[in-house]
Amino acid sequence: MKPEEAMDEIQLIKRMIEETKRRSTAAYGNYFVGWGILILLAIIVNYVLIYLERYNLIWVDWIVFMGLGTVISAIDGSKKAARAQVQTYTSKILSYVWAGCGVAFILVGFIFPILNLYSYRAISPLVSLVAGLGMFVTGGLYEWSLLKWAAAIWWLGAIALVFAHGFVQGGILILLVVVGYLYPGIQLNRHYGKKGGQDATENA
Repeated sequence: MKPEEAMDEIQLIKRMIEETKRRSTAAYGNYFVGWGILILLAIIVNYVLIYLERYNLIWVDWIVFMGLGTVISAIDGSKKAARAQVQTYTSKILSYVWAGCGVAFILVGFIFPILNLYSYRAISPLVSLVAGLGMFVTGGLYEWSLLKWAAAIWWLGAIALVFAHGFVQGGILILLVVVGYLYPGIQLNRHYGKKGGQDATENA
């Protein structure tokens, strides 16, 4: 093989790796946006129920929205896995990371409070810690500094939530979801669309 042909092969492999990385990153952008919307709706309904003094329905609110998100994510993930010809180690690792975070969300948000391990005020800070961990690992593996900053925001928010009460805590949570989930997800999708348009133009 000539040196020029070897370089062409190397460039082709690099482009294929970058394309796989780009598509995987965009997929997580959709997840962040989808989950962000569901969490915002759950928070809003949560405080409407508090205002109406229907405290017995708060658990139903979170179970319905989080269960809906879990089912949608599982179905979408299985479809993507079936369509994908090759699954990278990065995407495989992240699927395990976020599955683990999902289990942690259930434990710290539902199981441990029911077992009276801590008060319900501790749920939001602990959930924020887990969310920050997931974002930080995702940002590290995909080399996206935006996601690392989102992780830092979740962790700083966890500290703020320790001292917040009532509706102030709800306001902080909404801000964290918008800045730490929705905004990164939208930016990932925007970057993906821009790259996709460039690729289409180059291949025309």
